[in-house]
Amino acid sequence: ELLSSSGEVVRGDQLDYNGAPAGYASRPEETVNYVDAHDNEALYDINVWKLPQDAPMDVRLRMNTLSLATATLGQSPSFWAGGTDLMRSKSMDRDSYNSGDHFNTIDWTMQESGFGEGLPPEEKNGEAWDLMVPMLEDPAKTPTPEDIELSSEVTLDLLRLRSSTTLFTLGDAGLIHEKVSFPNAGADATPGLLVMRVDDTVGEDADPALDGLVTVFNASDEPITEAIDGMAGLEYRLHEVQADGADGVVKGATWDAATGTVTIPAHSVAVFVAPQAGGELPGGGGEGEAPGDGGEQPSDGDDGEQPGDGGEQTGDGGAAPGDAGEAPDAGDQGPASGSDEASDEARGPLARTGLEILPWALAVTALLAAGIGLTARARRRA
Repeated sequence: ELLSSSGEVVRGDQLDYNGAPAGYASRPEETVNYVDAHDNEALYDINVWKLPQDAPMDVRLRMNTLSLATATLGQSPSFWAGGTDLMRSKSMDRDSYNSGDHFNTIDWTMQESGFGEGLPPEEKNGEAWDLMVPMLEDPAKTPTPEDIELSSEVTLDLLRLRSSTTLFTLGDAGLIHEKVSFPNAGADATPGLLVMRVDDTVGEDADPALDGLVTVFNASDEPITEAIDGMAGLEYRLHEVQADGADGVVKGATWDAATGTVTIPAHSVAVFVAPQAGGELPGGGGEGEAPGDGGEQPSDGDDGEQPGDGGEQTGDGGAAPGDAGEAPDAGDQGPASGSDEASDEARGPLARTGLEILPWALAVTALLAAGIGLTARARRRA
């Protein structure tokens, strides 16, 4: 069950997503979550449509990372489209199947993103050409090699975070019910802020190195300081991957143990961890040492798996919000309930939590709460 932004408690299968229940899976691995794929626009191009036209490149880079974080730090397998970590662009092509190498090239040397290479083919894009021209001609929207390299580094830190602890991949609906919650949700939720807590002091010990973690998403244009419900007196600290990582801005995120208050910069995702007493953090170090060697990929191994059958996306994060039915909003992330009802068994435990749609809900929030005015399709019809 989820606590919605209206203050109502609803089940995941009661949320409509393109005419189907948003919550439907029995296990987290039954859904592969992503914010862009081979169909429709690349993530960078989606944000060109949706972010304010005068948004600086550092904001575009951070929103690219924040969007990917919504899928990468969820409980289900995460999928990235090729080059999305490099802010890869297809020059706003919404369907590049027949567009050839000119628009589909990925520059693995990180010298060019592909943005502004020309107007994409008329067949699928002609109606939007008039809107595309000034954007594609704007040099401020073209990432430099330095931008692309930084984007690669900060997104790789997301993979290091995911692979550092099993708390991001519990792998069992029962454990997710027990341990995962979304405090500070509901009618009074702060716009742009989402908090996901994984409490490893509840139930069986999933990670002997940690007592828990808190992942905080700030999609707003301003830093946020907020006390997290039920966490006063708990010692947490910024995850070592981020404390020693490529993102200099997120290093300013702080946790006040006395009040359970987090401070997080704008357009950021921060992971805070509570080391278990006497526990050894991943990578063989003691408390305070960085987890892992930074090169491991997520343990589920599904980041390279392509979702679906190669057809058009159906309301996933790669399409503009609103194009495929109503998506859950930022407030629709309440505490997971452990109650079971016989009538739900056919739909599976996650049908009652909606956890498998968390990345989509977070991605929509990341795009909408940052001051984005119009969806891509709304702009095209302008």
